Order: sequence, then structure tokens, then C-alpha cells
Amino acid sequence: MEKIRTFLCFELAEHVKEQIGSFIDRIRTDSRCVRWADPAGIHLTLQFLGDVDETAISRIDECVVSAKESIVKFLIKVHEKGVFPNPKRPRVLWLGIEEGTGNLAALQQRLEDELVKAGFPREEREFTPHLTIGRVRFQNGTQEVIRNFENSPFPGVDFQAGEVVVMRSDLRPSGAVYTPLLKYKLLPG
Repeated sequence: MEKIRTFLCFELAEHVKEQIGSFIDRIRTDSRCVRWADPAGIHLTLQFLGDVDETAISRIDECVVSAKESIVKFLIKVHEKGVFPNPKRPRVLWLGIEEGTGNLAALQQRLEDELVKAGFPREEREFTPHLTIGRVRFQNGTQEVIRNFENSPFPGVDFQAGEVVVMRSDLRPSGAVYTPLLKYKLLPG
């Protein structure tokens, strides 16, 4: 039986991807210490499920249908930025959510609760909504990249979170390839 690397997310509107792509172009250096995200694939993860059996997709479907019930689409403003775990030993460069965090947290909690009831494991880490724009490959040379990242303002951009996506992720040497498996519209606002 095939295993599928799976997560739940919001895809980004094109104007958001373009704005993030412009920001990445401004902060990118010649250093190869960071693998920059392709803006076309950037998404807002709600719940990472990992490798699941192909047959589990129907259980995921039922969980999302139940969790999204009565959830109205909402505005998300992307403006914050930072690094995980910290600037001295960065591993992930991200853009964060300035507006819409309450709605995101509520939806994510409902999704996780439904998934746990269906036998999926609870996420060990606290939910921190963010958009990954770069992953550190090796530490040598990262300080210049981090300094450039911290000193470059991100003007902010917003979008309507209106559709939860069950996403397949295939890891390749060139980076992850994402394929939407199922999409669920939230109620009109």
C-alpha cells in the first residue's frame, strides 16, 4: 500500500506569491547556505500528517468536512518575519501572520481534534502559523543572509483564507512537489 506524505493547508493567492517572490529576490544573496522556497509552492500549513496510507485519505476527508462546518472564510495578513529556532542557529526563515491568527488557531484546533478522534497523532509542537520562505542548508555564511533578512522590510500582504486543501508532498532533490488531493471551501463571509 502506498504511503503519501500529507498535510492540510491554505494555498496562497497569486498576488501573495508574487509579493513574497519579490521579497525573496531582494534578500537573496549569492550564498548557497539557504535553499529558498519557490513562491509557487509556498502555503500556510494547518496540520502536518506525515506519511499516511492511501486509504487514510477518506478518513482525512471526513475530518476536514466535520471541522470546517460553520467556519466562515476570513482575512489573513502576512507581515511579521522571523527565524526558527533563533537567529544564532537559524534553520527556517519565515513570514508570519499579523492578522487572522485567532481564526487560524481555532480552525487548526478543530482540524487537529477531528484528526485525533480518527486515530491520527496529535502534533507535538505548538501551532505557529507561518510561511516558510527559506531553509538553512548549512550554518557557514548564514549570518549575512540573516542580517539581510532582518534589515529588509516586508511590506505586508493579505488574502482571504477560503479553502482548506489536503496536500500531497513528494520530496525531490530539487525540493518538494505539491499536489492538491482535496479542496474544501469555507462558508462565504
